[in-house]
Amino acid sequence: MASGGWRWLRGLRAVGQPLFQGRALLVTNTLGCGTLMAAGDGVRQSWELRARPGQKFDPRRSASMFAVGCSMGPFLHYWYLWLDHLLPASGLSGLRNVLRKVLIDQLVASPLLGIWYFLGIGCLEGQTLDESCQELRDKFWEFYKADWCVWPAAQLVNFLFVPTQFRVTYINGLTLGWDTYLSYLKYRLHSRVRSSWAYDNLQTTAGGWGAGHRQREDPARLLFDVTSARSLLHLSPKTEFNHQTVALAHHGPAKRLADPTTSHHPTACPGVSSGPLFKTGNC
Repeated sequence: MASGGWRWLRGLRAVGQPLFQGRALLVTNTLGCGTLMAAGDGVRQSWELRARPGQKFDPRRSASMFAVGCSMGPFLHYWYLWLDHLLPASGLSGLRNVLRKVLIDQLVASPLLGIWYFLGIGCLEGQTLDESCQELRDKFWEFYKADWCVWPAAQLVNFLFVPTQFRVTYINGLTLGWDTYLSYLKYRLHSRVRSSWAYDNLQTTAGGWGAGHRQREDPARLLFDVTSARSLLHLSPKTEFNHQTVALAHHGPAKRLADPTTSHHPTACPGVSSGPLFKTGNC
């Protein structure tokens, strides 16, 4: 049984060895990067499907991850060849050069790949350059801090013990978990930020109604889509409707907003309750 397993492993090695030689190595590294990045997104989406019943798997999202991963493959292929040529090192005897390579990789390749990732995915998903750059500014430092927590140790092992032709494959093997994190970082706030913006916009344009409504409802339930908000209310900061118009439409003519500039009745009126929206005495 054991001898059969060893024969199977030797046969697998014989079949796979040509993939890591000559020009085939570039193809292997390129497809490996794309495949593992798409797989990481698949893992992330499977978690989202369990957490959010009704959400559907998005194959275009995984395809975008695959395309960006494939575009990074050639860079990583030649990057490691260049580092080994610049700073040759063999085992612990070359530890000084190994540490230099780790530092150069963190200061040059890591930020470059982070920029590449966010701009590339944004381009494939139809974002404008300004939108992609804004997302990069919002998320880059979180990405880069996480990168420093994971990759220096992984690259130390890579440069110390892994042969040059297997370095990209080694990195690809580790990046399944990392690519899952990248997918999370890219897509985690997409709908939440958009909905929060819509809610804030409503508070700006219908401030009186929103102030009272927040006391009765959980803010988390008030998040809704930008397009739905616009089509429902047709409001903007420059709209002709003022706060009192919105309040009257919502509560009826019997009650008015607590706006000092519109209050003309100082005496209290029976039957009209006071509250954060209404001033006691407005009949």
